[in-house]
Amino acid sequence: MKSNFSPSINIIRDQEKDFAYISTPNAERVIEQLNKNVLSGLKSFYLVGSFGTGKSSFLLALENQISRGSSIFKTKISFNGQIKYHSFNILGDYRSFEDSLREGLKIGPKKDVLNGLQEYYSRVVSQNKGLLIVIDEFGKFLEYATHNNPEKELYLIQKLAEFANDHEKNILFLTTMHQGFDFYRSSADEKTKNEWDKVRGRLKEITFNEPVEQLLHLASKFIKGKVSGVTDKEFLSLYRAILTSKVYPLNNSIDEKLARSLFPLDLLAAGILTKALQKYGQNERSLFTFLETNNYSKFIPTNTKYFSLNSVYDYLIDNFYSMLSSVYNRDLIKWSVLRNSIERSEILFENHSEAKERIIKTIGLLNIFAPSGAHINKEFLEIYGKLSLGIPNVREELKILESKKIIRYQEYSDSYILFEGTDVDIDLALNEAENLIDQELDIVRELKEYFVFPFIPAKASYIKKGTPRFFEFVISEEPIIEKPSGEVDGIINIIFNDKSKVEAEFVQKLIKDKYLNIAA
Repeated sequence: MKSNFSPSINIIRDQEKDFAYISTPNAERVIEQLNKNVLSGLKSFYLVGSFGTGKSSFLLALENQISRGSSIFKTKISFNGQIKYHSFNILGDYRSFEDSLREGLKIGPKKDVLNGLQEYYSRVVSQNKGLLIVIDEFGKFLEYATHNNPEKELYLIQKLAEFANDHEKNILFLTTMHQGFDFYRSSADEKTKNEWDKVRGRLKEITFNEPVEQLLHLASKFIKGKVSGVTDKEFLSLYRAILTSKVYPLNNSIDEKLARSLFPLDLLAAGILTKALQKYGQNERSLFTFLETNNYSKFIPTNTKYFSLNSVYDYLIDNFYSMLSSVYNRDLIKWSVLRNSIERSEILFENHSEAKERIIKTIGLLNIFAPSGAHINKEFLEIYGKLSLGIPNVREELKILESKKIIRYQEYSDSYILFEGTDVDIDLALNEAENLIDQELDIVRELKEYFVFPFIPAKASYIKKGTPRFFEFVISEEPIIEKPSGEVDGIINIIFNDKSKVEAEFVQKLIKDKYLNIAA
């Protein structure tokens, strides 16, 4: 998006607005997948992607092309031979999906929803158009359905998908979610899980995640920068230093033309900023907020030409301080060391700390974001410091910082790192380690994906009585209370739950009620 930018897109509010959309290879891939699946008869989909990756913008751009005739995507759109579509949009909310659908169709509680939709579709067909049903933030409806009458809510979604998949209708049913269906069904009972599976089977999943490298190319198209105030020799010297030192975090997208079009951002700063916004912000949304507001120019020091790593640090601290300081930030210790190093420099050098702080910020950010194998050495820092940070005497500054034990050179990695002696905050380290553990991990679901147990014959029973008996393995979080059915004579229940205890009284009750048999 260029001129009419908003930090977020609302497919209802912004439906009639003109906005510039830059199509990406990822968006073109999604169009190709939609074309292919519609051709095979499947017309109901859910796009799954992280927050801020541009799903809503994609939907609005798609609507503009197939309903208003805009030329946006390079890939030809040929949904079921129908080019013109009428859009019917619903924005997800934590409420009944049926209620939202009735509001959109403008029908009362006594009228059957699908009959109302059929009448709506008939009116669209009379205009020689197809119908595009779009539900953004679909996960909110699914979250509501999980806790409120799931059978009824899920059945309506199932019937809607079947309605759209009818090969005689020119309908495309598109939804977006941040999580897959399994996320919403994980806490349901077995009966409800079966209903979830029915719904999921009616919709085709398409992933929608813009690679971070692609976001940088989008930024270059937005900025359309031209190098000014810097000689071509200086520009190439900085570009080659970034290339040869292997500090650039997005090796797949390193390109001289890209570097020029990103000016006044230097290529390294742009790459690390994009990685940081993907990690701490909301991907594309945060990047275009940065670009559109144009306030990034205030982070460029007056004696420099570039928005450098020094500027990246200032921008991140100014806009994401709470996230960077949170115990949920996996890089919390590294950010704490970086801030402490800057504070030590301010105390030690008072009015002579500006150049040193820029070097510290540069080394600190590279310690966090540079790929393994990067060479953050004197040769690189001298060129980068002089051309991008505006520091003429980098080697002397490095020597001073090293003497005060603020930075340290690691010979084995040929890199400088920030150094705080041997003092380690054990509590902070433990918090960081704890954050790496997924507290919501569904152990049982994960085990079921990797283990398929065979049915086990009870040999002793067969030898004694001549009748084969077969036992089934069942993995669960809690003890199951059900008698075997069908061809299964017994259940071997494997329980994975460190918070649940099976009391002796409970076991005795199972034996008494003939749910459990203990053989000597």
